[in-house]
Amino acid sequence: MQQKDFLKLKDVPKNRVVFKDKDGNVLFERTNLVVQRGRIFTLERLINRGIGDADINVTDRNFQFDNPNRKLYFFSVGNGGTAGGPFFPAQPSPTNDDLENKVPFILVEEGESVDVHTYPLPPTPVGDSDGYFGKGFENPPVFNIDLLEDGDGVDNLVSLNINLQIDSNECRNLEINELGLYFAEVDASGAVIPGSAELFSRVTFPSEIMTAEKTLYITYTIYA
Repeated sequence: MQQKDFLKLKDVPKNRVVFKDKDGNVLFERTNLVVQRGRIFTLERLINRGIGDADINVTDRNFQFDNPNRKLYFFSVGNGGTAGGPFFPAQPSPTNDDLENKVPFILVEEGESVDVHTYPLPPTPVGDSDGYFGKGFENPPVFNIDLLEDGDGVDNLVSLNINLQIDSNECRNLEINELGLYFAEVDASGAVIPGSAELFSRVTFPSEIMTAEKTLYITYTIYA
């Protein structure tokens, strides 16, 4: 007699990103695209081995090779995520390897130190200032294993929630309409090792202008 399988695989939802204001009101929700490099990175982590030349059948790529010592670690924002107007998001492409045009979270005087866990990506010169274009997660990502009874079996939904935040002193008076998650190798201090970061996923959205003390709270959900 065939045994009934009580673990039902539901349709896996698309990865989603929820943007809220400081009062918890949902501003908008968007689905995000795990780019080709992000999908390859996931497979690399399964076998703890970086890809090599022999694994790829094209020569036109911009991948880092043989570096399995990386993890999903920070996010960046930019203003190159729309087309045909500020409220019309452009469609991300699976071959995207970076945001279209990053903007800094903060600008500080050249050489001024910042908290490496908040801004783990090394600074980039912007005029006479140092620009910090990468920000760490608000807290460690959280797994969600959904085993809800539905009458004739059990759901089988697995996801990872990542909380991100753009504070009232960040991206001031800048327009943002794209966001990317990045994986990277980090040193003992928690700083990203230069040259090790690559794009994992990208989402575009209607433009938000970060005026006054506007703060954005972002929940990034990745389903497996």
